[in-house]
Amino acid sequence: MPFSPLLPCHRAIPSRKKASVPSYAPEKGWKWMPTETGSKLNPREFIEVPLNVDSYKDVEKVINQLKPLNDNQIRELKKRLGNLTQTEAFMYALGSLVSDGTSQQANDSTLSSSRLNIGLGKSYTWSENYGDATCLALGMIGIRAGRIRGEPPKVSSSLIESSGKHRWQSQYSPLINWMRNHALGLKPSELKTYDSIRASWILEAPESWKIPFLQGVCDGDGCASVASQYLSIGTSANTEFFQDLLESMNIKSHEGDGAVAITSHESMKRAAEIGIFRYATGRKENLIKLDSMMRTYDNSRELRSAEIAIVKEMRGQGKSWGKIAEELFDLFGYT
Repeated sequence: MPFSPLLPCHRAIPSRKKASVPSYAPEKGWKWMPTETGSKLNPREFIEVPLNVDSYKDVEKVINQLKPLNDNQIRELKKRLGNLTQTEAFMYALGSLVSDGTSQQANDSTLSSSRLNIGLGKSYTWSENYGDATCLALGMIGIRAGRIRGEPPKVSSSLIESSGKHRWQSQYSPLINWMRNHALGLKPSELKTYDSIRASWILEAPESWKIPFLQGVCDGDGCASVASQYLSIGTSANTEFFQDLLESMNIKSHEGDGAVAITSHESMKRAAEIGIFRYATGRKENLIKLDSMMRTYDNSRELRSAEIAIVKEMRGQGKSWGKIAEELFDLFGYT
């Protein structure tokens, strides 16, 4: 497997680094992998990783070998965003890799080492939280990451104005390559935009693992519309996987236009209960509001004359029924 960052125990490495490689053979079906490549891309800090992930237990063994960072940046991020367990951090980073994160291969290394890049539009008020939270998650599994220079607003040739982008970037790490190629099952030639991940182990993992993964996905590619009263995850490649994931968490969904959509009241309430958004604060607030609206919904209650007058006025203004329901909720506390 030429793309793999994994090293069999007998592979030669520079003599001054030999002491870093454990002298005993790894478990059958597992290989030694460095978690760091150093300033000259010299491998060090070896851990055992499986070539094939068959169960979340395999991933748990990997996570238990990782060493979290504890520098000033991580401490400040924890203070602002809250703490994460290493399992939560790994799964959230994995979800971010599926959604807005992209992996970039190192060109000058014999090891398959990649770094994670994230670019988020400045028009979303929570973009900074999401990018910084991904850096926190990576730091909790031993990967340094931080903000880099972003992009200013600009107008395209079609006269559409861009809000510009915030950008974040991690260090190069074989672990990121392993997460992409083995934990998510993507081949080096495959693109996550067009090719589905192969990660059935996530579907069988405990809910405490699924939730941070789903949050990493939804903070990047999710949507919560109060006016239209639906939730969605933007995807073309992973429609079936996301539907199976949601179903395993008692959330019913269906295929939409380039997205997996959640429209039933009970499923939206369930999504709010488990918290499918974590750091995307605007989406999180919309979901909380949707949940409150769903819980006050009573189809048997007759509208009062004052409410009917307001509804007629808003319909005359061309407002949708969803927008009317939201405004009635804002006015009266129920819909």
